[in-house]
Amino acid sequence: MKLGPLEPYNPNNPEHNDPKKYKIEYENTGRKPEKVSFNVDLKTDLSRRDLRINAMAIDKDGNIIDYFDGQKDIKNKIIRTVGNAHDRFSEDFLRILRTSRFSSKLGFDIESETKKAAKKLAPMIKKLSAERIREEIFKAANQTGDKFAKYLIELDEIGVLDIILPEITKLKKMPHPIKYHIEGAYVRKILK
Repeated sequence: MKLGPLEPYNPNNPEHNDPKKYKIEYENTGRKPEKVSFNVDLKTDLSRRDLRINAMAIDKDGNIIDYFDGQKDIKNKIIRTVGNAHDRFSEDFLRILRTSRFSSKLGFDIESETKKAAKKLAPMIKKLSAERIREEIFKAANQTGDKFAKYLIELDEIGVLDIILPEITKLKKMPHPIKYHIEGAYVRKILK
């Protein structure tokens, strides 16, 4: 979608403050939105986010706006999608990898319905470009070793690891004696 030159926001221009002017046109492809037009309704915008912990905003006075209980999920250390998990993952299958990355990075558990939907849609990861998968893996690899190990374990549990890193799942069948693998329990746990 090509846009014309950017028009500076003018609070005195009635068209700039008319929410009826904006409309969402979002087509699900399982990879990314085909086209998204602007919508000034905050709740609608936040409802399109992947995870509840990522669906919060802050107003000019510093008040947190949390329509989807993201703060509650943070307090309970839970990762869950905004709305129906199957729908969120179907909009963009990369969200399955992001869910595992946030779980490992924050030390949170993935909520059962969210995990169930991720497992069901795991084969759809094949529709993503190698570049998008690589970037997500690199983001996860920037974490500490134990968090990256948890990431790989999460991917294995939901059935994605064999799709994106089959070399690692093949290593599970090989012996890993501590004498030769002094790197620690995390690697052995991944490969068990």
